[in-house]
Amino acid sequence: MSLLQSCPQVAVPRVLRFVLVGGSGMAVDLGLFTCLGLVLPLGVARAVAIWGAMTWNYLLNRRFTFAACGEAPLWQYALFCLSCSAGAGMNWCVSMGLCRTTELFQEWLALAAAVGAVAGFLFNYLLCCKVVFRSGGGEAASWRERVKHAHSSGHRTAGKIG
Repeated sequence: MSLLQSCPQVAVPRVLRFVLVGGSGMAVDLGLFTCLGLVLPLGVARAVAIWGAMTWNYLLNRRFTFAACGEAPLWQYALFCLSCSAGAGMNWCVSMGLCRTTELFQEWLALAAAVGAVAGFLFNYLLCCKVVFRSGGGEAASWRERVKHAHSSGHRTAGKIG
C-alpha cells in the first residue's frame, strides 16, 4: 500500500479548490509575463501570459475543481475563456467605479483593485458553477441523452428533440 493510499481522504470545498487553482494561475501569469516580456512587445507578452494562465486554470479546474462535469472540452474551454473575460470586466468595472466615486478608494487604489478582484472572483466562480462546469451537464446533457436513447432503441427522431 502506498503512502497516499494510507492517508485519509480530505474533502476540500470546491470554492477553496477554485481559489487554489486561481492562485496557481496567477503565478503562471506572472511567470510567463516576466519571461515573455524580455523577448516580446509588452502588449503581446501580456496577452500571451493571460491566455496561458487562463488555459492553465481551465485544465486544473476541469480536473480538480469540477471533475464530475463532462462537457465537450473545447466548448467548455471557450465558455471558460468567456467567463474569465466577463469576470475581468466585472473586476475592472467595480474597481474603476470605486475609484471614480469614492474618496477613500481614490486615495487607496490598491484597495479598490482588491475589491474589484474579489467581485471578479465571485462572478467567475458563479459562471463556472452555473454555466461552464454545471453539474450534470444541464440541457446539453439531457438533449444528448435523449438522442443517444432514441438511437440505441432504434427509434428515428424527426424535428426538434425536447
